Amino acid sequence: MDKRLKTILIILFSVFGTGLLLALPVNAQVDKLVVEYWTGTEWKALQGPIFNVTDFTPGETVSRLVRVTNNSGKSQNIAVEAINYPGFPNPDNVPISDLSRALLITIKEKDGNDLYGGTTGEKTLYDFYRKHGFNEVSEHVLTYNLPGNGASVTYEFLITFPYEKGNEWQGAT
Repeated sequence: MDKRLKTILIILFSVFGTGLLLALPVNAQVDKLVVEYWTGTEWKALQGPIFNVTDFTPGETVSRLVRVTNNSGKSQNIAVEAINYPGFPNPDNVPISDLSRALLITIKEKDGNDLYGGTTGEKTLYDFYRKHGFNEVSEHVLTYNLPGNGASVTYEFLITFPYEKGNEWQGAT
């Protein structure tokens, strides 16, 4: 091997070896905010809508639990907003015949006070879209200032189909 090739190889090994020694360790990143829903048997990562009900009749209420865990080192504001509703992102485009205009929504801390709807004043799901929909001017239901380092809070979302609505909403979605 000629002297130049040996010199180049020595330089490459030196640079490569130094790079390995100075490389920063890689750590797995923990999700800062984890949102999960209760399936009835276990907590699972929230992906998609929390309600998917195909047969809902007047007088019924459907409830879902959602848990938020804060793994960051500082407190975080937890807020709720509406996305992916009919007419999204403009709630004024929600059809008159949309069932959201008849269904009532209540958001509360599990075993706690109502935060939206319920005892704070009756609200339809459509009201929620209009006031808390995903757009620049909407307000969000600020539900909690959650401390960091693994603290969690559980919310209950209730959708009620008022009995008095009767059959006028039959077949609506």
